[in-house]
Amino acid sequence: MAENPYVGPRPFERGEGAFFFGREREVQELLSLVVAHRVVLLYAASGAGKTSLLNAGLGPLLDHEEGFELLPTARVRALSANDPPVDADAYAFGVLTHLMPEAELVGHERETLAGFLARREHPVGEDGFPAPRALIVDQLEEVFTLYQERWSEREEFFRQLAEALDADPLLRIVLAIREDYVAHLDPFARLLPTALRTRMRLERLGRESALRAATEPARRAGRSFAPGVAEKLVDDLLEMRVDMGGGQTRPVPGEYVEPVQLQVACRSLWSRLPPDATEITEEHRLVFGDVDQVLSQFYEETIAAAAARGNLKGDELRERFATAFITPLETRGTVYWTPTTTAGMPAEAIEEMDRRHLIRAEVRAGARWYELTHDRLIGPVRASNRARRAALAARRRRRAGIGSAVVFTLLAAALGLALLLRPVSTPAKVTSRQASLERRIAQQARGISSLALILHAHGGKVIDTSFSPGDKLLLTLSNTGLVEVWTTIDGQRKATFRAKGAYSAAFPPTGYGARGDAPILTASNSGSAVLHSQRGKTIALLPSGYVTVLTPRFTTRGPGVVAANRAGQAAFWNGKTLVQLRGSSGVLVADVSGDGRRIAIATGDDVEIWTSTGKRLGHLRPAPAAFPPLLSFDGARVAIAESTGKVTVWDTRTRKDIAMLPATDKPVISLALSRNGAIVAAADGTTTARLLTLPEAKVLKLKTNAPITDIALSFDGQLAVTAAANGTARLWSTGRLTGGGKKLRAVLGGQTGRVVTASFSHNARLIATGAGDGTARVWGAVADLRITGIRTLDAGVEVTVENLGNGSSAPTLVMVVTQTGHPQEKLAAIRPGDHQRVMFPGVFRPVGAIVDPDHSVPELDDGNNARLAPHGRPPTVLTVGTTTTRAKASLREQIVAAALRAAKDERFIHYTSSPQRMSGVRRKIRLPHVPPYEDTSSFVTWCYWQADAPDPSGLGYNGFEWSGSLITHGHPVTRPQLGDIAFYGPSLSSPQYVAIYVGGGKVVAHTRESGPDKRKAKAPNFLQYRSYP
Repeated sequence: MAENPYVGPRPFERGEGAFFFGREREVQELLSLVVAHRVVLLYAASGAGKTSLLNAGLGPLLDHEEGFELLPTARVRALSANDPPVDADAYAFGVLTHLMPEAELVGHERETLAGFLARREHPVGEDGFPAPRALIVDQLEEVFTLYQERWSEREEFFRQLAEALDADPLLRIVLAIREDYVAHLDPFARLLPTALRTRMRLERLGRESALRAATEPARRAGRSFAPGVAEKLVDDLLEMRVDMGGGQTRPVPGEYVEPVQLQVACRSLWSRLPPDATEITEEHRLVFGDVDQVLSQFYEETIAAAAARGNLKGDELRERFATAFITPLETRGTVYWTPTTTAGMPAEAIEEMDRRHLIRAEVRAGARWYELTHDRLIGPVRASNRARRAALAARRRRRAGIGSAVVFTLLAAALGLALLLRPVSTPAKVTSRQASLERRIAQQARGISSLALILHAHGGKVIDTSFSPGDKLLLTLSNTGLVEVWTTIDGQRKATFRAKGAYSAAFPPTGYGARGDAPILTASNSGSAVLHSQRGKTIALLPSGYVTVLTPRFTTRGPGVVAANRAGQAAFWNGKTLVQLRGSSGVLVADVSGDGRRIAIATGDDVEIWTSTGKRLGHLRPAPAAFPPLLSFDGARVAIAESTGKVTVWDTRTRKDIAMLPATDKPVISLALSRNGAIVAAADGTTTARLLTLPEAKVLKLKTNAPITDIALSFDGQLAVTAAANGTARLWSTGRLTGGGKKLRAVLGGQTGRVVTASFSHNARLIATGAGDGTARVWGAVADLRITGIRTLDAGVEVTVENLGNGSSAPTLVMVVTQTGHPQEKLAAIRPGDHQRVMFPGVFRPVGAIVDPDHSVPELDDGNNARLAPHGRPPTVLTVGTTTTRAKASLREQIVAAALRAAKDERFIHYTSSPQRMSGVRRKIRLPHVPPYEDTSSFVTWCYWQADAPDPSGLGYNGFEWSGSLITHGHPVTRPQLGDIAFYGPSLSSPQYVAIYVGGGKVVAHTRESGPDKRKAKAPNFLQYRSYP
């Protein structure tokens, strides 16, 4: 694929005319003026594209089509490192530095423009006559901004231009200037031919021109935009906000697009496209071409450069800039310019922002005023200024109560499939599987967790993640506001939508009682909270009038959002109703308990406890919270961190402090509270984190070799995980339940860059980390069960397993790996604090052993074989006894058995209408495994195939079965038999779905993401039963 055809934030240069589009009319108009007139003045607003028009539009036509000798584009700003000679015109000298090499300039510093041109012979054109010559002087406003002490030389510069024109009849001069400086030319216009009356104003880029500027470079470089995609990109850049009165604004389509912003957005989109992409789709635009992200990056780069030039801290400049150039109504503000400082910003910083087209100047009543170049920058500027703090606060708020559940509660599906799924290996796969098993043996021997899943977000850095109830889906939120929903079975992306400015996104936690697909709650920097469907459709919206969302939380009762208006007054929103917390004021931060019943709001001096119905329960004083307070799940305790690093735990009922972590003189950057409020963890950016256990008030220190960026606790407080700036995370045992001290359990490495977040799943079997490399990683936590010995005896191999934990005697799978690559597995139930010897008769030459503790109670199949159903994966058949002889079931019974088994394992089957729907038949997936993807007709087809029955569609299982072919091949019956197919929908010509009759007036159907289910056969839209040969 060709190089990027978009130039980004810089102007087009000579030689890049092949990719310069959208200005064809203006180029022809300017060319006509230059050919017909000796001097032409081109003027336009800052950032309209004058330089690009001259370099890539006018220049090539003058040079190649009109036969002009095109001199290098000049400016009055000298290229020489030395100041202009005192006895030469400063402005003419600057032009000369652009027209001749530095070596040639030596000895000619005081030469006039006419003298230089006289020494330069005209080239001869194709007709044998001297060719005309064109001189372009760009950014002529520098005559009035540079060399202020030599202002008297300005007239001499214009006299030299006039002398050059008089001396050379074939010379044409084009002067380009910002329109806010045009009036400055009036005293000098009389010196030039026609008094500069030949002028052309370059308008900013309209919508149709912007579309050509976006689509034509891509087409010429070998790619095209899908229908409507470029239009959406341009319309996004056109958006501006208008004041509607009453403190309200709304977005409306604007008239112009800023060329710089268009080039920046298109260049970013192109650079991030997959190499093999030939068409730019809507999904590409959403994932790779987010305008907000691109403009935020443009703003950040400009601020960094301006801060450096102005010798000012970047954060300080950000705040001054936003205050000056954006009004409280989120419209553009105007700022009066002065030579030294403008709105507290140094002149050098203002000049750099102007040069990069972040701001533009206008002259009003003889004074210069600055404003943002476009309304479209307002949102990205505000989002950039607030994103880091908001994202960090969101992560911290999720450390309390159900926070861990919302962030990474249900990761067991990912780990179960990635770590525990063990399909029968063919001989060709023995070597690779053996290597994998041996790696796991080595990991367990070293006490290192196993890496289960790596997800690469497509919208930028991942700032938030959450799993759906049922473990099937994972959402990731990028700093661009892109929400992506993934299937945990194989990491396939199911849905994508944009939540502008969002810094938090979450599925409901376990225990959320709503039926149907789990919704998604997002919160944005603009003070909005939205409840979405998984496809991005808005279900509910926080009422307007709020500028800050203090607590975007999903509780077991639904959304729990605390928001504040401009006056600092708070309100609680549960997704349906808005409850005003009347009497609250100056609210800075807040939290909601996991059960959705208690609210803690901090005002700077104290913390107030409220009910979710709007009743104030009392104050905690003094409690100067410098960090969002954290409530336990039931709201009985709250942890409050002060600016000194002091952390106090309060009883919200008695309103008394019950324990404390001493001050460290460093502010807390991460705070965690276990579900029951029995342990608190705090990190302050040093290499040591602190734990406080209750009620004994014992303090533990977790020391690492790099600054700690985040800390999280498991629900029971037994485990802690710390994230560090060196690309690692560490898993610790806190000793909370065992009575022991802290202990380093594992080091989680492999990330590149800073690990910024770490979280536990609900059952603490999994850990998730997010790093600066833009990935989210899921790890299996180190189990309490350990292999403590392996002996080879005459009868086989003996493995000793020890349970170091405090839970129940859950069934545990013990696996012995041999040199032949064929593992042997057995079940064991080991009491906490005990050990057990597991014997493997007839097994020899062991490589090692593995223990997997996350299994359900086994059940016996028809052959007296135990089927283990590890959490998050289809069951594996293990032989544990002798096989008894049993008559083979009929085909109909086997069809029903397949349907019932699929309904039982419904969590592993996703719904799709893509070609993957036939994966069960095409990949020949047999029980006890089930297909990962099916739709309603392919599910029925797989059940028949599983039973070795004839294809009910009569197509020989060619992969093209559908509801229509099922109708065609079957014959209707009034009294169904086992395995017959039921049809549902408006009519037999357009059935909505099909199901398998399993007896007792029930059918099994697969019609939704939650998987196949058993239901009543005679539904309202039932059509008929059909039987098959």
